[in-house]
Amino acid sequence: MLINKRCVYVVEKLISDFQFYKVNIIRSINGAVIIDAGISATASLETGIIVTDLTLGCLSRSTYTYHVIEGLELPAIQVYTSYPKLAIFGCQYGWIDVENYGPRMIISGPIRLLSKKPSDIMNYVNYSEQYEKTVAIIQNENIPSEEIIARLAKDANVHPKNMYLIVTPANSLVGGVQISARAIENSMLKLTTIDKSVIDKVEHVMGISPIPPPAKNASITADDMIIYASHVTLWVNDISDSKAKEISEKLPAKTSKLYGLMFREILESVDYNFKKIDKSIFA
Repeated sequence: MLINKRCVYVVEKLISDFQFYKVNIIRSINGAVIIDAGISATASLETGIIVTDLTLGCLSRSTYTYHVIEGLELPAIQVYTSYPKLAIFGCQYGWIDVENYGPRMIISGPIRLLSKKPSDIMNYVNYSEQYEKTVAIIQNENIPSEEIIARLAKDANVHPKNMYLIVTPANSLVGGVQISARAIENSMLKLTTIDKSVIDKVEHVMGISPIPPPAKNASITADDMIIYASHVTLWVNDISDSKAKEISEKLPAKTSKLYGLMFREILESVDYNFKKIDKSIFA
């Protein structure tokens, strides 16, 4: 399918009309094209949709809607894919490499198909490709350094000048949108902790989650929206009624002993190390 080629085409269209999408374009010293989608630029709602689908390797469709929670209508992102393993495990999964990139840089998108990292998650993906260009979505508050860009290029086996890096902070509009869309990611990842044999039987997945306000000190984050206000549907083939019942009872976050805590509290309890978070609340 050449997913990287498909995503590069989408990004190049975004760049060609960057003023409409309210993003800033920066060229790094080593040639990479950086798209600021929330640091200095405000970015648009349409950019949020594009970035969300790019995190999923352009194997998804996303749209804005409203989600009613206890009578309150909240703006929400709805996303679906019929390639759950490839889109979620192969692209959307937030890759954190503390040693090389630091604890707060989360990397998603089709670049992961070229870097093949992290290996434990890529083991679920029966697909590989090579392409001379690639796209990475970086969740961070800062533009990546030349050193980090060079490391990313080396990991993906491409020249830095052939990389497109979209950078968006978690507390920006686009950042909140693409994180809220990860309700499907969280459900698929939690499924690996319940019964890995079911992963290959998931044909389609759809999720909806409210979008938080884009504010630095917002009390409610996109991750809280996923844990406490999202809904996810999985279409699964060839499992028994008893297995379906077991999964549907164990998947919701309310099964966790941490249920009730705000995500900021959960992060503080593990010293902001995402990998140490109890997978029953946040996979």
